[in-house]
Amino acid sequence: FSHLAEVLDIAHEGLTYRAERLLNVKAKVSPILYGDSTVGAYGATGFSLHPDEKVGRIFTNHRASVSLGFVGLHETILALYNDVMFNNPELIEKGKAIMSYLDSTAKKWKSESTWAFSVYGTPAENLMNKFIGPDKRRFGEIEGITDKDWYTNSTHLDVQQEANGMEKLAFESNFVKYTPGGVTCMIDCNSLKNNPKALEALWN
Repeated sequence: FSHLAEVLDIAHEGLTYRAERLLNVKAKVSPILYGDSTVGAYGATGFSLHPDEKVGRIFTNHRASVSLGFVGLHETILALYNDVMFNNPELIEKGKAIMSYLDSTAKKWKSESTWAFSVYGTPAENLMNKFIGPDKRRFGEIEGITDKDWYTNSTHLDVQQEANGMEKLAFESNFVKYTPGGVTCMIDCNSLKNNPKALEALWN
């Protein structure tokens, strides 16, 4: 957790820098988003700003989230405890502790600023592939962690784990409350057009 705190300090600095770059952006860079008060048009953000008006006020005062994304909870637990979380209540609690730490840190950042920091369960298809290369070079091939070409998205169940849709959703539901900025979820299944009750059960 002390190492995680150090990394989160860097993430906070980077996210703040990115968010603050919006403060001086003028509405005319994207009329579709910010509208145009000179013709009474509203943009997708619900505002009608003058073309030369700065857009910062739309995003400050906690109006829009600044996302702290992450990948690799599965690999983190595997690296720390040499086992997977699935069907392991003790390790699920370890995973929840990490996620809770991320969430409480983002909430602290939010309370200390005008930006609405929030944890986002990232669908980072490019990022998870980009990270694995440098880690392979640095740490070598570690079974289940760097011996493949990806890290697991967000809090997802490992794609190599055998589980049906309900089991996958039940597992991932352990972590949803720690990602208030959003979360991705997916399952693979056969056509459910002839079984709408199964579709409804999965949705619920």
